[in-house]
Amino acid sequence: MKALLAVTLALGMFLGASTGFAMQIRINVNPAGITGAFDGITGAFDQMQFYAETTSTSPNGGGLPVVGSTFSDIGDMYITQYLSTGDTEGLNFAFPPFFTGYEITGRWEDLGGTIVGMAVDPGTGRITFNYDYTVGTLPLYAEPGAEVASNKPASFGATVGSYDDNASLFTDGMQVAIFQLVGGTGSLTFSPTGKLLSGATELTWQVIYALPDFWQDALGNDLSPYVSMGWLFATNDSNTDNLVVRIDGDTLHIDSNHDGSVEVYSNVPEPSTLLLLGGGLIGLAALGRRRMRS
Repeated sequence: MKALLAVTLALGMFLGASTGFAMQIRINVNPAGITGAFDGITGAFDQMQFYAETTSTSPNGGGLPVVGSTFSDIGDMYITQYLSTGDTEGLNFAFPPFFTGYEITGRWEDLGGTIVGMAVDPGTGRITFNYDYTVGTLPLYAEPGAEVASNKPASFGATVGSYDDNASLFTDGMQVAIFQLVGGTGSLTFSPTGKLLSGATELTWQVIYALPDFWQDALGNDLSPYVSMGWLFATNDSNTDNLVVRIDGDTLHIDSNHDGSVEVYSNVPEPSTLLLLGGGLIGLAALGRRRMRS
């Protein structure tokens, strides 16, 4: 029994130490009902570039960004390109006589977190606010055409921020994925006069739904089975630009736009780990048989 326990613990420690790794992926647009897109399958790529506009609201800071106050965030986004491949199957290309294109869009309404810190640089007077994201989901949709990309000003509204966007344009395709927030961080740095100098956000998501055969690895294997095993994740990094502050009583609204990238990664054990797992299970089975015979 001690030997069996030792093998189990050792195997668990090894697997627990394994880390996720980024993968090249490709997209098969056919399961989303998108036709005429050449062969319908993109080349393998590392990242998806995106553009987004957001409105963040903090109702409990007295109209100011106060450490400890919470915020919620709504936003709209669309994928602009894949890096690095030229085989995009007509992504966002809306002009005949060529293929009329398709788009991948998303809208989130429940992203939120807390302002966790503020620091003032004694030399420059720059003020940096740090915040954590703790909850949220991001559904993604795909559809033929390119109504958002080809009509971007009307899609995103007349001003920066999501509060005046045409929200229906970002959710009217076939749902191809749902990302659920694991966690994330962000920061905004201002000059002493209140001018935004820089802003950045990094979020980690677990994929909790993937349209079968739409998301593939570089070899063409369907990634949707990874979802049920809890192995498929994504990270996105983005900058924050064109920040506009609106104050309504004690409620603070911040409108902004973002350019960023999404990278897919997996927590599936690498081949050497899978080999060890197989060997460990065989060893456990052998130990069990030996115990039964004795």
